[in-house]
Amino acid sequence: MVRNGRGRLWERDRAVEELLGAVRAAERGASSLVLVTGEAGVGKTSVVREVLGRVGSGVRVLRGACDDMLAPPPLQPLRDAVRGTGGPLDVALAKEESDALFEAIVSEFDGPEPTLLVVEDVHWADDSTLDLLRYLARRLQKVRAVLVLTYRADEIDPRHPLRALLGALTDVPVVRIGLEPLSVEAVRSITGGSGRDAEELYRLTGGNPFYLTEALAGPADAVPVTVVDATLARLHTLDPESVSVVEQLSVVPMPVDMDHIAALVDGRLDALTRAEQRGVLETDANGVRFRHELARRAIEQALPAIRRRALNAAIVRLILGCDVGRELYSLVHHAVGAGDVPTILEYAPVAAAKATKAGSHRQALAHYEAVFPYADQLPLADRAQVLAGYAWELHIAHRFPEAVERCRDAVDLFEQLGDPVLLTEALIQQSRHCYLAGETDAALTAVDRALEVAQGNDEVLPAAVGCRGMLLVLTGSPREAIPALKHAHSLAIEAGRTDLAALCLNYIGLALCDLDQPGGLENLQASIGAALSTGDYEAVARGYTNLTRCCTAHAAGTSSRRPWRQGWSSPGSAASARTSTTSRRTGRCS
Repeated sequence: MVRNGRGRLWERDRAVEELLGAVRAAERGASSLVLVTGEAGVGKTSVVREVLGRVGSGVRVLRGACDDMLAPPPLQPLRDAVRGTGGPLDVALAKEESDALFEAIVSEFDGPEPTLLVVEDVHWADDSTLDLLRYLARRLQKVRAVLVLTYRADEIDPRHPLRALLGALTDVPVVRIGLEPLSVEAVRSITGGSGRDAEELYRLTGGNPFYLTEALAGPADAVPVTVVDATLARLHTLDPESVSVVEQLSVVPMPVDMDHIAALVDGRLDALTRAEQRGVLETDANGVRFRHELARRAIEQALPAIRRRALNAAIVRLILGCDVGRELYSLVHHAVGAGDVPTILEYAPVAAAKATKAGSHRQALAHYEAVFPYADQLPLADRAQVLAGYAWELHIAHRFPEAVERCRDAVDLFEQLGDPVLLTEALIQQSRHCYLAGETDAALTAVDRALEVAQGNDEVLPAAVGCRGMLLVLTGSPREAIPALKHAHSLAIEAGRTDLAALCLNYIGLALCDLDQPGGLENLQASIGAALSTGDYEAVARGYTNLTRCCTAHAAGTSSRRPWRQGWSSPGSAASARTSTTSRRTGRCS
């Protein structure tokens, strides 16, 4: 970001003061959320840095950033922000105690001093990070804090996951800071004495501070047409060894830890220093990184495909020689970039399962999509599990026809394996996917087959009986459903399946409402109370969904019986019922 002669940012004083004002208000006990928006390169990070350099010592500062990865690690920006603090959130994240994360993130700010938490580039945030930030934002008035989120507003379409967070801010004190490109007057002042044509530079850069800085750093006789041209022009003012080092780092979308940098650049630290002195790279507490993501991406995309693969392969080798567990998601990202099929097959399913458990479903889906083209190279049991997991994430993404196909493939494999537990669970899952895809007959066929396979097996029989009862309610047979659901409720109690027991009460209530018989609302309310007492929050959400449906139908004087695709939860197994603790805690229907 271009600065003026006094060391301040050009045309950003108002934004800096608004942010500092929010911090001062938090010191007085008035917390708020600050949204800093603008196009790439407009100076969001520069404004944040300016503010962080000017806050008083009485304000605790936490800072994290999201990275543009194939599938970023769940909760990574929050891990970075609190790492080493020893506070409640740091402890909960280290122990991977998902149930404790929501209480911990609020407790993290329950201290004697106000806290400034900055999370940059939240347009790249994973699902679980967005869940926790939304939870915190809704409770800011209980703590002394400023939550600062930066993002590119032009990259947030109406269906972007960040919209859910932004839509939850109706009762939250919000400060919105939109950064605009520099004026032509600022560009004239910046270019004064450089011998450059200020009007032409303004026309080319549109006043974008990063693009302008890159253009001024390049050769004086070069007229860059795009930000890519300007970035590459700066790059090629370096010597060949430094260019090679920069190109290696360009395929890494996050800071490179200082412990690994020497190995990654093969000891060429002098070349790294020259790139830093030239303003291409910078070093901070998190490691070595590009001065701006736009620069990294411009250099990476300019690489020949075969060189890009080779550079990614070098990083795969480095990670495999270090702590794979800590760098699991980075490993998969670079294995995909390197076309390293064996590494993808070994680690992408693990990363997908961990992302699912953390509630980062978009990220889990990305990992399954990375491994799917090569899934036929996996052993039969592993392939079946991958396809079942892939189907689950496809259905969460509302890609129901694809979910049906992948789950049918998984069922065929589980049939070959001959494991009645896994086959029953897959058939129950298939029934759910078929129903949501509008294939009602196929859904009933799948659940009947699940019930047949589950006979004599106490582990999965409760789920099969319950699933069939729920589907009968939803397909217009509530009278037949009630005895099945009562039987399933008894089996679930015996098996300790509190989530399934609550869902059975839920659908008994729904069936009674459909039949206009007494006890419907009472059973729905009982299901909600039971699920709340045991922490089965998806069952809570389902209960409220169906209770609202029945109350609305009663008020309108109509029957509540109608297709209700959002109202059915597949209780395939204890594991699938608790796929995401994050989702359970927030009531999201997984």
